[in-house]
Amino acid sequence: MAIAVVPRTSLDEVLGAAGATLHPRYGAVMRDLIARALTLAGRSRDYATFRRGFHRTFRQPVACDSRETVPAAFGLLALAGGEAQRCVEYAANFGRDTDTIGAMVGSISGALAGARSLPARWPTSLDPERLESEQRMSAQLASVAIAKAAAQRALSTAALARLTS
Repeated sequence: MAIAVVPRTSLDEVLGAAGATLHPRYGAVMRDLIARALTLAGRSRDYATFRRGFHRTFRQPVACDSRETVPAAFGLLALAGGEAQRCVEYAANFGRDTDTIGAMVGSISGALAGARSLPARWPTSLDPERLESEQRMSAQLASVAIAKAAAQRALSTAALARLTS
């Protein structure tokens, strides 16, 4: 979800891009699952309602199945309004493959909202050397993601120009 690190990107843009890079034919199932999870999140009045409905509808035989974890991450992202702390807390208490879901929704919401969106105590609980290392790595990953998003945007613009000329 490289688009999440592009400055001034909205939650709606991130959610809209969720299935855009999936293969037109082979990604259809995942696009549908993500769309259904987003619909459930929009219709749920609270976290408990979403969690119950999700587990009743999306549960797969194996907890780490991407057909369960990916829609869960996007559903929680939408339910939490992209707020990083709520996203991570929701994922941590969601059940099943919480570490995978938490890693996905935490990285997307964190990229979208930035480090300032996290409670100050979270990063300071790390050893200072570890924190510095993580910050360097995060900056490098963000640079790669921004470059990738810019390249994808340029390709899309060029393809659109070819189609309309």
